[in-house]
Amino acid sequence: MPLRIPISAPMPPNSPYAFPQAAGGLWTTPTDLAKFLIAIQKALAGHTQNNITPQIVKEMMVPGLNHNMGLG
Repeated sequence: MPLRIPISAPMPPNSPYAFPQAAGGLWTTPTDLAKFLIAIQKALAGHTQNNITPQIVKEMMVPGLNHNMGLG
């Protein structure tokens, strides 16, 4: 029988269902990540796809304060 835990309850210690959180709790599938990266590549080539425009991607590629980070 699967472990049933109310959504509002904290995870029990040493639970096999407790995962370390990704960046801010963001999770995705390999397929969705690939679709996002392909859309970024197409936007860099000048095409808009799924609301990812060349202008947005251009902003994402601008170096940040320490020249190693960007918006995306």
